[in-house]
Amino acid sequence: MIKDKKYYLGLDYSVLIDEINDDGEVLFTASIRELPGLIVYGDSLNEVYEEIELAKADWIEANLEWGREIEEPFKDSLEEYSGKVTLRMPKTLHRKVKERSEIEGVSLNQTLVQLINDGLFNDMQSSIEQLAKQIENTTKQFSQTIEEKVAAPEQHFYYTLENQSKKTSPYKEQVVLDSGLQFQRIFSGLLEANK
Repeated sequence: MIKDKKYYLGLDYSVLIDEINDDGEVLFTASIRELPGLIVYGDSLNEVYEEIELAKADWIEANLEWGREIEEPFKDSLEEYSGKVTLRMPKTLHRKVKERSEIEGVSLNQTLVQLINDGLFNDMQSSIEQLAKQIENTTKQFSQTIEEKVAAPEQHFYYTLENQSKKTSPYKEQVVLDSGLQFQRIFSGLLEANK
């Protein structure tokens, strides 16, 4: 069987969708864990799901062109997991977890499962929050750079002059502080110098 774009698009990849709350604004992210670097953002679940499907097709096509190996979907089968784990821990930690389970009125096993689950969720939430902050900071820097460029009092004019033999003179740059009269003076001076 040829493993081309059509083949990979026919596979059943699981889409991971997360919700991000940023100062009252709700955003959604979608990613596919087998396709590293593929992540999209959207304002709604429908938008983010549509975007991930489009991005998945582009991602697969690009990686096939680059000759990269593409992972097939992970099997979601739980058959290889028994749900039992032998865990070794220091006696002091064992005591703390046992005391916590007694206070909450649940078994030691339930307390350990809850602590592991909370830790995984907090770690994932922290990673998403860090990513959101990085995106926010990059956007702010980009906006600030644009504002500085737009608000800059000087403008750059690039021009090329042709002499009588139709050869192009070297590239020149002129910084113009007053785009009105100053430009006319420079341009008329260049025309006279070229005669």
